[in-house]
Amino acid sequence: MKKPKPVFAVIRLEHSFTDLSQNAGATPQAAVIVTVKEIVATGEAAEAEVERLNNLNAEKGCRYFWQQTRFVSDDAAA
Repeated sequence: MKKPKPVFAVIRLEHSFTDLSQNAGATPQAAVIVTVKEIVATGEAAEAEVERLNNLNAEKGCRYFWQQTRFVSDDAAA
């Protein structure tokens, strides 16, 4: 088995509120939605993309961040 390769995930975090206006007296429910936008090969690429996306989407109520992870190949030739 090959040694895992470091990769970097660009992640979107947003808050979503369930509209319960049809149900009188109900308390709105909040949820957090986490989406992996993409995986990139370097920390520098991840940082640049996170900065670009946070600037582009500043008013949309979401934030981007990056997280180092690893890619493990299950390739038979590995």
